[in-house]
Amino acid sequence: MNKIAFKILLFLLPVIAITIFFEHELKNVDNSYTAKKRELKYQADSIEVLITGNSQSLFGINPEFFSKYGFSVANVAQSLYFDTRIVLKCIDSLPHLKYVIIPISYIALPTNTSDIEDWRDPFYSTTWGIKPPNAAWYDLYKYYSRILLYSPRHSFEYMFKGFHVRTETSEIYQHNGWAKIDTTDVAHRFSDSDANAMLSWYNPLYNRPSVLKSNCDALDTLISTLKKKHVTPIIITIPAYITFYNNAVHKDVFYAIIKDICNANNCTFYDYLHDGRFNRKDYYDCEHLNATGAEKFSRILDYDILKSH
Repeated sequence: MNKIAFKILLFLLPVIAITIFFEHELKNVDNSYTAKKRELKYQADSIEVLITGNSQSLFGINPEFFSKYGFSVANVAQSLYFDTRIVLKCIDSLPHLKYVIIPISYIALPTNTSDIEDWRDPFYSTTWGIKPPNAAWYDLYKYYSRILLYSPRHSFEYMFKGFHVRTETSEIYQHNGWAKIDTTDVAHRFSDSDANAMLSWYNPLYNRPSVLKSNCDALDTLISTLKKKHVTPIIITIPAYITFYNNAVHKDVFYAIIKDICNANNCTFYDYLHDGRFNRKDYYDCEHLNATGAEKFSRILDYDILKSH
């Protein structure tokens, strides 16, 4: 029996050693989450304006055009829950933080990250130490193992590149957290039918009161915490193409929720969702601004909000 146990141990030791090696080295793989956390740490002493949000914020707000030093922690499909948890994690390390811009999109209120791209949830755990509120039991292994998070196949690919690689998603991210999608010359690529198809999925999500409530609770927590820290919360919407706006059938519910939150927390709401200053050439698709639109919108935010405070 002891000989069998010894042989099993001899077999397992190299497997354990290789696993430990991979788990350690995969920390060097750069993705959008690790890149943002690293840049946030490097720039912490300078940051006066922090920007949260999902892809509409990520592509649509470029802090380069602010008169105050800004950084974006927005990411693709990032939920209001993760927005809140990231700010709570980092706020005490930002000594000069004065404002947090909190974009609320039409899709943000009725969804969690897992509704859109659930594979992203474990990255908040491995990078920020933030667990999602409703992690599926069959996905828990991804929250503790980078090998399983990236997949064994990709892990070996990264090994052959020396682990010091950037995933394709991290390559478009700038040092200020903004992601550049320059599609100025292909604005014809989206159509009205694209907006209708997107909203055919978005609109029914407003029939989930429990999700709406949990996101409202997250916003209340974020805003109240900022006020206690003497940081000004700025609630905004980001421009969307006219077809998207016209076919968002729950606009009244969307606006009512935002106004209730702002009234309850005594903060100002800046609405740009339907803004006539933006045209088709400013958009990447029906709900995302391109690089040109981002510059225009960021300058507007700076003039309307940051320079006026």
